[in-house]
Amino acid sequence: MQNNQFLLYGANGYTGQLIAKMAIEYQLVPVLAGRNEVSIKELAASLNLSYEVINLD
Repeated sequence: MQNNQFLLYGANGYTGQLIAKMAIEYQLVPVLAGRNEVSIKELAASLNLSYEVINLD
């Protein structure tokens, strides 16, 4: 059984959003992660993905 899930930190940035959308096209399942809960939650909802709020400071 192959696990296609991975953590994508910085997902609400421009490049992160591009990676998330491409990952979906390749049947990968990114878990979106970032510091801003409002932004990451909205993006996750729009892509039907899960998310984690992570502060690396």
